[in-house]
Amino acid sequence: EAYNETRARNMWQVEKGWEEPVRQYGQAVNPYADAFSRDASGTARITNKLNTIIIPRVEFRDASIREAIDFLRQQAAASDPATEGRKGVDIVLRLAPLGQIAPPPYNIPNGDFEALGGGGLPEHWQIVWTNSGTGEAFPYNGTAPEIFSGTSALRLHVDQGGGSLFVLSDPMPIATNAQYLITSQMRYSLASPTDAVYFSVIQFDSADNPVGFDEVRGNSEDNQWTWVAKALPIRTTSNTTSIRIRFGVVSATETYLDVDAVR
Repeated sequence: EAYNETRARNMWQVEKGWEEPVRQYGQAVNPYADAFSRDASGTARITNKLNTIIIPRVEFRDASIREAIDFLRQQAAASDPATEGRKGVDIVLRLAPLGQIAPPPYNIPNGDFEALGGGGLPEHWQIVWTNSGTGEAFPYNGTAPEIFSGTSALRLHVDQGGGSLFVLSDPMPIATNAQYLITSQMRYSLASPTDAVYFSVIQFDSADNPVGFDEVRGNSEDNQWTWVAKALPIRTTSNTTSIRIRFGVVSATETYLDVDAVR
């Protein structure tokens, strides 16, 4: 009898443990449900913003991806009809595929050309040469709008009679097998369709051999002496250890190229 009593008590405890409790209404929502509710309401709020924010006009000309997204963020906030809460929506730039970690923004040494190095040239931008004709490169000082960022820009000048002039940066260490978007502000006015300006990124391995090359160019139709953004997306190779950035101008007549805000 003692055995049966003990067995019956144990079976009762097991069955009691599996019983579903009677639902009690009016109790506070548990933390997980409350969090889900907040997420759902947040999603609805964002969806409502996306449905009600109307940007009247969007037009980009030679703008970088980052500049375009910054513009959209500003316009979304300005065009948000909501009277409560934060204006606009967050727009995130994802440069790496899903599942991969995007590299941090690349830091271009003296990309604003504010620091002066030897020979009167900007620091880290000391290599200058001509393939034809004559010309010079030098820091050009001033204030906005003559200078895009800070108080100095890099100016390339091809003398009368025309020619080609190039400036090359120092080597810059960089990660392998990574994606980057390098941008610059450029200003020029070219007289002939055969004239051109160049913004190039050259990749090198540990032995200083070229292993990659990307370039964007400008011509006589896309600039009339106003600052415009040039964007150059690159993907480094498995052998890349450094890059150099090159700017150049080729013209049949005297001309100038200004460069600033290399990022």
